Amino acid sequence: MVYADQMVGCPREPDDMTLSSSDRHTADMPAHAALPRLAAPLLDEAICCAGRVAAAGEPDGGPNGAVDGNADSHADSNANGDPELIHRYRVSLRQLRCLLWAYAPLLPAGMAHAWRTRLGTLADLAGPAREWAVLATELAPHFLPEDPARAQPLLRALEQQVARETAACRRAMRDAAPAAVLSSLRATLADWSAVQDRSPPLDAFARQRLRDAYRILRQRAARAAADADAEAVAKAAAKADTGTRTLHRTRIAIKRVHYLTVLFAPALARPAARRVKSLRRLQLHLGRANDTAVALMVLHPAMPRLCGRHLRRLVRGRLLCLNSRYEAQARRALARARKRLKP
Repeated sequence: MVYADQMVGCPREPDDMTLSSSDRHTADMPAHAALPRLAAPLLDEAICCAGRVAAAGEPDGGPNGAVDGNADSHADSNANGDPELIHRYRVSLRQLRCLLWAYAPLLPAGMAHAWRTRLGTLADLAGPAREWAVLATELAPHFLPEDPARAQPLLRALEQQVARETAACRRAMRDAAPAAVLSSLRATLADWSAVQDRSPPLDAFARQRLRDAYRILRQRAARAAADADAEAVAKAAAKADTGTRTLHRTRIAIKRVHYLTVLFAPALARPAARRVKSLRRLQLHLGRANDTAVALMVLHPAMPRLCGRHLRRLVRGRLLCLNSRYEAQARRALARARKRLKP
């Protein structure tokens, strides 16, 4: 494994719509030849972030440093950038999964699905740490009581929970060795690309797969709108979570279109900056609704040990109100954007 003391810093995604000379060269390639080049920066990002997260709790920067310890000793882990690295790690894996989805028609049967599943498993290693970090930093100001004497103990308990989940994420990454899995994917894609002799030009392939992604997004957006109408009539979605599930599936489809628009930018003739900006706005609205729904789910079993009964009732009530407001905003944003959901 590569540890943090061996890295100056992880590569970040290039500016979305800025094309380098190598980007323009990629645009002229056949689709099969472009795949390893498109995947390389995402693999580099995921490997680097995973290595830095795994090494973060080790005083000597190596695999034998102290890991466990008291949760309080890790309560200030935000200072070393763990939450940001974890977020970047998960985003790079999501982008890789989108790229594999796009290339599924060209890859051997079952290959894209198998690797997407493996990448999803790697992303799940960091899921709880990310969920609790969002809850404690982005959502807490919306549900904590105004009285500091009541708010501070709960905030401290949330920070300790984030520290525990982050430490568990580090241990899971050391055990799972994401770098080895991702290096294997790099080699697999390179080997596949090397033996191919024919595929569509990248520009035609990218446009077709983006059209496919938009078609799925329009279908899911229409379903979310239909579920919203049914919810307004029957008030059933609150029990069955139908509306929340369809919003979540729509959010995934928006991310897919967003990521593919950025990844295929070198091969897309039309300027994509405006579309990316619109997709990001939609993603923000649906992301807020999803974050509050996830917060309600993860808090429910943990609340008895985090705070007393009266404070639990206050926190849950405020989160439910926040979730309802964010879901309504997300549905309105979807309704405004539906006619523009096309490549």
